[in-house]
Amino acid sequence: MHQPIARLLIICLCFLSHLGVAGAQASRVDSLFAIWSDTTRSAAERVEAFYQRFSPLRNEQPNQEVARWAVSSGEALRLAREIGKEDYWGRLQMVESGYYLYISPDLEKGCALAGEAYHQSMETADYASAYYSLVFFLGSPCPLAPFAETGQDPYLLLSGAIDSVLTYSPVTEQVELFTMGGTILSFSQRYPEALLTLQTVLTIFAEAGIRNQSYLQALGFTGIIHKYIGNHEIAEQYFREELAGAFALRDTLNIGAAYIDIAESQLSLGNIPRAVAILDSAEQFTATRHDCEPCHMRLLRLKASIDNQSGNYQEALDKLLALLPYYQYEENNSSTNIGFYYAELGRAYLNLDRYREAVTAAHEGVKRMNGSIGSASTRNYRVLYEGYKQLGQYEQALTYYETYIQMRDSITRIRNGQLVTRLELQNQYEQQRLADSLQVEQKRLETELAMQGEINRQKSNRNIMLGLGLGALLLAIGLWQRLRFIRRTQKVLQEKNAQIEAEKEKAQASERAKHQFLANMSHEIRTPMNAVKGMTDILLRREPKQEQLEYLNGIKQSSDSLLVIINDILDLSKIEAGKVELEEVPFAVQEVVRNIYTIMRFKAEEKGLELLTSLPKDLPAVQGDPARLGQILVNLTGNAIKFTERGVVTITVREKAVSEQSVELQFTVSDTGIGIGEDRLDKIFSSFEQAYSDTSRKFGGTGLGLSISRKLVELQGGEIRVESQRGQGSQFHFTLTYPIASGEAAPAPVAALAEEATITLRGIRILLVEDNTFNAIVAREELEDAIPEVSVEVAENGAIAVEKLKAGTFDLVLMDVQMPVMNGYEATEKIRSLANGQPTIPIIAMTANVLKEEVERCFAAGMDDFIGKPFSVDDLLGKMAQLLS
Repeated sequence: MHQPIARLLIICLCFLSHLGVAGAQASRVDSLFAIWSDTTRSAAERVEAFYQRFSPLRNEQPNQEVARWAVSSGEALRLAREIGKEDYWGRLQMVESGYYLYISPDLEKGCALAGEAYHQSMETADYASAYYSLVFFLGSPCPLAPFAETGQDPYLLLSGAIDSVLTYSPVTEQVELFTMGGTILSFSQRYPEALLTLQTVLTIFAEAGIRNQSYLQALGFTGIIHKYIGNHEIAEQYFREELAGAFALRDTLNIGAAYIDIAESQLSLGNIPRAVAILDSAEQFTATRHDCEPCHMRLLRLKASIDNQSGNYQEALDKLLALLPYYQYEENNSSTNIGFYYAELGRAYLNLDRYREAVTAAHEGVKRMNGSIGSASTRNYRVLYEGYKQLGQYEQALTYYETYIQMRDSITRIRNGQLVTRLELQNQYEQQRLADSLQVEQKRLETELAMQGEINRQKSNRNIMLGLGLGALLLAIGLWQRLRFIRRTQKVLQEKNAQIEAEKEKAQASERAKHQFLANMSHEIRTPMNAVKGMTDILLRREPKQEQLEYLNGIKQSSDSLLVIINDILDLSKIEAGKVELEEVPFAVQEVVRNIYTIMRFKAEEKGLELLTSLPKDLPAVQGDPARLGQILVNLTGNAIKFTERGVVTITVREKAVSEQSVELQFTVSDTGIGIGEDRLDKIFSSFEQAYSDTSRKFGGTGLGLSISRKLVELQGGEIRVESQRGQGSQFHFTLTYPIASGEAAPAPVAALAEEATITLRGIRILLVEDNTFNAIVAREELEDAIPEVSVEVAENGAIAVEKLKAGTFDLVLMDVQMPVMNGYEATEKIRSLANGQPTIPIIAMTANVLKEEVERCFAAGMDDFIGKPFSVDDLLGKMAQLLS
């Protein structure tokens, strides 16, 4: 039996068993079976009981209970026909077809019943039964001739049945089973239809909030189809979603399979180190599970492929030959996996210059693929071409090269086809509309011709013939012109829509990649940065030797600079993505400027500079975002200090216009530094730009501060400009208009004083949940240095933290987020559900994930506050004191 068909038989048999019952429905089903089995009851009662057993159709836990019903489905159908219950016929025929296809095999009878069940169900608008009947028919080696004789394509009928069920039936009861339709279309190499079906299924799963094994199967099959047609990046996205879902369900079988699929995608993209690391993770889940033997064999094949690509040809061949007994038997594998194996074996022989053996292996791969289209077939044909070429058999080499090119082009067409599937569906409506327009035009011309003929018949025969000929010519010309117009319109529409869709997908993919990169970069840099910065601060407090002090200060300044760069990149990304939300709170501009002065004064004094401020008197409280104003001033003041070697840096605030409702303020940051030439003034506000090429080498920096400042000013409706000359300093001016606040100004956001926090926090017990050893050391040391008599206990992951809170009492929890075994979100949810008085314990998230959505997720999980890594001790003490006061 052809391998895809065999696999479908297994899947559909499981599918039929899913119609069984479990749990709370058992008593109801037993009652229905008692009614059905009681032959003293009326035919109507018995048929109704049988029908209700399978209504509504839903996905249930697998068991053999369905067999006791299916064996008597023929009798139920006979009784239903006797009493005229026509609406029930299709469903009862569908159950009977399943019985003969999968329980008591009679292929001819089962296929015939499945086809009849489909047509009967469509006649009575029982679309769910029609869908399942086609699943049974196409999932078995049934001959397609009955449908072909009527000019119908059963695979297109399957897609139509899915649409009908989605339109007319309660989808929450059938949605988990729709994955089967996509699977059947996939095995039949109808990839565009399969992708469209599976995408519909995934959308419904998302809307219904369903995350189960059927959902994982839909994700996995979608990724596999993309892999077969060479869309490895898109395939990996689906495999990673499948992996996340498998971890959530603790489904170790799917975890191992998803890891292997991701590794294969990485290998196809040429990322060998990443593929090796992922395969190591996969092996932990596949090596010890007998039911994952196919997964483990595929893992070993991929390891051999890595050796092939890394130049370890003999090692690759040894590994592949060890797998030969397994891949020789089709019942162990799909034909696609077998094809990939023989292609890899042929490649190993080619690399070792053993060309005849390479050709033999590739021929076996082609034979076992049975003409299937996909990456595996393409690889085998390429081995044949290269092998025969090296053997000097150029005619055969040319033949297989042409086959290879044709196969590759076929895959490319399929890949391109799935990208425009949606466009094709949209165009179907437009084509139908244009076709209808053509028919109307034709009928109009025919009517005019008939009228003209009636008039001409009153004239001579010569005039009649002349008129008819002229009318026919006009009709042909009109139809021809109309047809040309329709074709041109369709072609232009298709090209424009394809271009729009491609650009849209490209932009979305770029945005997703950028966001994921920033999230990963932030976390992966901040985690070790927290340890570096924290341990440096601790060592500085330990009164190091004088010769060590210079090095420690260098580490501290470098880590601070790196943290500024990371924050600038994240700010720029959020601004460009439109994700910055401005606060609207009352505040005093003077307080913000004084805080900036306090922050920047020490930095100025380190360079021997004087920092001055000039503020107006009696400036009213305003309504706005003090944090963003402070960020602009910090960027401009820090920039001025950086590029000034001697002299003064001044922050000036001046009222430009005042009314009862608002005040327009001009802020100026001036310096006596190196200045900027006129030819560079228009470039300094661009991202990653500085005034001169030697500036970054001499003074450092990324060139993001001014770009961020300009975007923040413009975001608040203001303008920013610069006045400068080379060697004569610079003046940066920006204006902002604020509404005058109706209430009192909120105090400027400053950290709680360490002394006050120390009094509040003395002697508390803290549970520190942190998997990184260095970060745990830093947090413990900082807390023990800052808080008298504090007790800090460490838990390496969320599961350990929950157990410690069950067994002991703590005053506060500091919770990391990304941890093995159990992450911080899940741990917080479990802590909040404890019954020992600990559910209300204050929990502060302490994590390197600082993006807005990650912070919101912390609060949604039940955490009380958030502090990012690297953390400020004063900020942390302030938050702790506030929660415990």
